Amino acid sequence: MTNGLWIHKIDRCGGPVRIIDTAKRLKASHIIVKSRDGASSYKANRKMLKSLSLTARMSGLDIWLWSWVRAMSPGKGQAYVEDQAMLLAQDAHQAGAKCVVANMESPWSWSRFGGGMLLGEAELRLRAYKYVTTLRDSLHKNCKIGISSFRFPRWHRLPWEEMLQSTEVIGMPQLYFERKGYDEQAQKANLEWRKFDVKDIRISGPGYIWKKGKMDPVSFYKEAKRHCKGVDWWKADGMDDEALSALDGL
Repeated sequence: MTNGLWIHKIDRCGGPVRIIDTAKRLKASHIIVKSRDGASSYKANRKMLKSLSLTARMSGLDIWLWSWVRAMSPGKGQAYVEDQAMLLAQDAHQAGAKCVVANMESPWSWSRFGGGMLLGEAELRLRAYKYVTTLRDSLHKNCKIGISSFRFPRWHRLPWEEMLQSTEVIGMPQLYFERKGYDEQAQKANLEWRKFDVKDIRISGPGYIWKKGKMDPVSFYKEAKRHCKGVDWWKADGMDDEALSALDGL
C-alpha cells in the first residue's frame, strides 16, 4: 500500500520543505505536483518546481507531475493535444518524474453540458487516442502514465476506451464525497475501471474536511484502501496540522 500527496500550488503548501514534511507524516511515497494547464506551464509552480523536485528526490520521495488536459483550444486543431502531451513529457524529463498524471474530466465530455460537446464523440475519441499515444511515445521508458478522472465511468460520456487504452496505465478515480459510504463507492469505482483492463487502481480522496458531514478523510482511508493499490490525498494546499494529526498512524 503506497500513499501519494497531490500538490496544487507549491507556495500555498508552505514551500518544498513543508511539503516534504507533510508527505512524510502521511507516509507518502510520492508527491503529485501540478506542472501544466493545457499547453501552458502552470505559472503558480513554474519557479519552484525544480527546487521541489530536487528536495523531494534527496528526501527519498518520487516526483509525479500532473496536468489539466484540455481537448480543444480556439483556433487550434488536433495538434493541440499532441503538443500538450509532448510538453508534459518534457517536464517529466526535466524533473526526473517517475509518473505523469493526465487529469481528463469535463473538457473531454460530449454530453449536452460537456466541454467537448462541439467536437462530438468521434473527434474526442480520436484526440484522446492521440494524446495518450503521443504521451507514451514521448516519455522515457521508465516513466508511467496515470489517468485521473471521475469515479464512475458509466455516469460520464468520456472517451474511456481511448484514455485507458494501455494496460500499463494507472487508473486514478476520484472519490471525495461520503454519500453512501466510501467502501461501496471505492468498490464500484474499482470494478468499473477494471472493465477497461486497468490493473493498477489508485483512488484519490479528501485529505481534509471541506464540508462537515460531507467528507471524512479517516473513514475514506480505512474503507477505500481495501479496493486499491494505494491512495493519493487531495490536497496538501488545504491540510493544516489538525488534519495531519487526524491522519497520523493510518
